[in-house]
Amino acid sequence: MHVENGQITGEALYHLQKDWMALRSCDMAFVLEQIRKRAALPTSNELFHQLDIECIGVLGHSMGGATAAWIGREDDAIDAVIVLDGTLMGEIVGFEQGKEVLTDVPYPKPILDVFNESHYADATAIGLDYANMRMQGNAFEAYQLVVDGSGHLNFTDLPLVSPLLASLLGTGSVDPRACMEITNTAVREFLDYHLKGEGIEIPPFRRV
Repeated sequence: MHVENGQITGEALYHLQKDWMALRSCDMAFVLEQIRKRAALPTSNELFHQLDIECIGVLGHSMGGATAAWIGREDDAIDAVIVLDGTLMGEIVGFEQGKEVLTDVPYPKPILDVFNESHYADATAIGLDYANMRMQGNAFEAYQLVVDGSGHLNFTDLPLVSPLLASLLGTGSVDPRACMEITNTAVREFLDYHLKGEGIEIPPFRRV
């Protein structure tokens, strides 16, 4: 393990990330199971009876997106996955000879991977040694969306609620409301097509 200025790297980081993902995936799996149970109970709130639990999409931002992608591998009932600017830690299955080992098992569900501008530049520079790019190369049905001028927090509503805090945590030059509209449209189009069978299939790669 190499530690400098409070940073954890190498194999120690790999094990820490696996712990993070295990905790978060258990949380998401628990929520999904509770929704299924409540939807099946006649005494549940009417909201649960409006849900179509035969068509399930999961999504998340940052580590939430990584968690959604991991759950998409583990839960056969999930039909579509969206990752909003997250590194796919669940695709990292080992650490050997100073390098992360990435799975080559094809990703089994339609998945939309959304990138901020610098994240995508870094990912393409690393290539297939980066988890997201390896997953894209091996997936049965994968899509990418890059929003030019965006930063990590532009895929949340924080820039609209607290621009100062969002800027401290990482935003880009893109208009926050425009980025939110792009994100919302992409999410809706992807889920409508893969869960409802509505609309038209989106292209494998888009840059806006």
